[in-house]
Amino acid sequence: MRVQVGEWTLEVRQGDQPFAHLLLLAGGVLEAFGDLEAPTYQDDQLLCVGVGKSKPAELVVVQRFESHGGIFGPGVLIVPETGLLFLGAGTRLLAYDLNEPTRLWEDFTEHGFLAWDRIGGVVLMSAELELAAWTTAGRKLWTTFVEPPWSYSRDGDDLELDVMGNVSHFSILTGP
Repeated sequence: MRVQVGEWTLEVRQGDQPFAHLLLLAGGVLEAFGDLEAPTYQDDQLLCVGVGKSKPAELVVVQRFESHGGIFGPGVLIVPETGLLFLGAGTRLLAYDLNEPTRLWEDFTEHGFLAWDRIGGVVLMSAELELAAWTTAGRKLWTTFVEPPWSYSRDGDDLELDVMGNVSHFSILTGP
């Protein structure tokens, strides 16, 4: 898949096809995580993400992640005005400054990443057992444990979090 976000071109490839070398030939910074050649688990997936302002990728991230039968797919969120990339796959969470390009941080979530969501100046990360928030500049604001079934919705500048029927309300900036 190839998408344009602001001035950034993002190319995402998933699966065990020999595609990673195509992005590697383009040049730029390469970050590789895990054994890229052989899957560790039966449902390991290979993920390759290339990002740049021009055709050659300025940043390439390649990693294996466990999808648990497709439940936990990868997710990417670009904040165009700050040039920040959030990447989640399996249990690994990454943030990159695309203007450099350099990795800002690596974090982990227990069990499995689900999705990124941006609400104004806040980026939310949903995982099987966690809801967390960062600023659009990449600074972590808060994290909280959740247990399925759970969901959240926006209520003005607040979030409404429903965890197994227990509903709470809190500021998106300060957390629960």
